[in-house]
Amino acid sequence: IDTSHMNSEMILTCLSAFAQAESESMSGNVTKGIRMGYKNGRFAFRYVNCLGYRQGADGEPEIVPEEAEIIRMIYQNYLDGDSLVKIKNTLEEKGIPTATGKKEWGTAVIIRVLQNEKYAGDILLQKTYVDDFLEGKIKTNRGELPKYYIENNHPAIIPREMFHRVQEEIARRKSKRPTTQKNSKTNRGKFSSQYALSERLVCGNCGCHYRRVTWSIHGRKEVVWRCINRLEFGKKMCPDSPTMKEESLHQAILEAVNSLAQGTGKEMVSCLQDTLVSSTAGKFDVHAIQRQLDEKGQEFDRLLCLTGEEESEFLDRKIKKISDEMAKLREQKEQAEKWIEQNKIKALEMESIMKRISQEPLDLTEYSDSLTYRIIERIAVISKEEIQIQFVGGYEIKQYLK
Repeated sequence: IDTSHMNSEMILTCLSAFAQAESESMSGNVTKGIRMGYKNGRFAFRYVNCLGYRQGADGEPEIVPEEAEIIRMIYQNYLDGDSLVKIKNTLEEKGIPTATGKKEWGTAVIIRVLQNEKYAGDILLQKTYVDDFLEGKIKTNRGELPKYYIENNHPAIIPREMFHRVQEEIARRKSKRPTTQKNSKTNRGKFSSQYALSERLVCGNCGCHYRRVTWSIHGRKEVVWRCINRLEFGKKMCPDSPTMKEESLHQAILEAVNSLAQGTGKEMVSCLQDTLVSSTAGKFDVHAIQRQLDEKGQEFDRLLCLTGEEESEFLDRKIKKISDEMAKLREQKEQAEKWIEQNKIKALEMESIMKRISQEPLDLTEYSDSLTYRIIERIAVISKEEIQIQFVGGYEIKQYLK
């Protein structure tokens, strides 16, 4: 082929076009095959960069015990209130390598571990896709293609309830309000794991969070907690918020946890049982809603059969009415299932609280930020002498300060 002649150049152009078309056709066929496999639940489990799993003798995923302990530690530390940076430092101090063998961990790697559904025994297919086979650029699937979620696909390293709690905690930290209203550029704040009370102590008067402040009085330093609205805007925004001494707060929380462990634990167990019973009662009876749905569905099918024989305005109205009722029932069923699931999670959290407290000494003598973060959801300042503590799961008690 002599490229100096037009005929030869045209032949090369045609041959290149045919080759590209063939390559595009093959790529399209392979992609189509992979996507059809996803639809039917067929896929290749990716072990690359996946800590905790390896391919077993039967070809199925199996848990690597040593690596699984690392995953459990990351999840537990995150639920215990550790920040991503603190978890990163812990892993590096212990000399634990990443899935790729690196000594340094990145916070992005840790958040991917926390959001990876594989550790709960499930798998989500088609998270990413290649839009143009020539570029080969991988894009995140944000609804351009269908995703397929398979539950109980392989052995789980962590319980599914724990995985869901971590996702809720991630969302909560992302939606955190800024600690300062005056100088914040956005309505989003930054999570800090330094003090557990920073996100839990709220003003009973205006609902704003409290901030830790160090007073210096005649050379003597004293740590107190004050309402952020009162600090930044004065009495016009929050006229009645009291200043709380940190030492008194810690002592009151300590007494509340001790009383829960020793005396009022039975009340909490009773509250737990009431929650479980109420989750299957009344308007939240999923089975009753499903029975109504089935009856409406049968009637809907019967009316559809009649439309072939005769068409009337009355029949159309009847079909539309049943269709609307079925849509409402489906919505009720979805809400009921969600409500029951939330109550189950609350019940598990309350059980978890009792388990954690039982693992501590019977008579706690020192305040623990870690324990506060794990078992207390909110502390409302009622007055200078009284606070209301809400434990994870919804159980509340009032505690007086000395």
